[in-house]
Amino acid sequence: MTDSRGAHVRPRSLWARLDIAAALALPLLVMVLLWQWFDVYFTLGGPAPEPTGREVVRYGITGGLAAIVWLAGLVIGIVRLRGRAILGYLAMGTLLIPVLLVFAVPSIDVDAVFRQEPEPLSTNYCSRTDSENCPGG
Repeated sequence: MTDSRGAHVRPRSLWARLDIAAALALPLLVMVLLWQWFDVYFTLGGPAPEPTGREVVRYGITGGLAAIVWLAGLVIGIVRLRGRAILGYLAMGTLLIPVLLVFAVPSIDVDAVFRQEPEPLSTNYCSRTDSENCPGG
């Protein structure tokens, strides 16, 4: 093949095309994830609505696809030994993972972890002087 100047141009390999497709699709998928979260939770006053089952499935499919595209692009970059591509995918991963967690549909309730009440202490205890209350005598 030759370009418009008559220079010999080698056609891009399948791996290079997949790498380019992943590099273009990944930022778009991240923007779609952000839009889906905005679409579910944005209100002008009042409480935020609960997401429907369809919205949860839509987010799961989009998030899963974004994770697969990111991982595939990273593997292709590693296989092709393209340092800049590897760094680019690592940078996109540092953006993708927080977006998947922070802008999840349904939202992850982090406060529930901190709201757990500790189990009450047992009032049944044994001492050396009072062996009648101890199991086994």
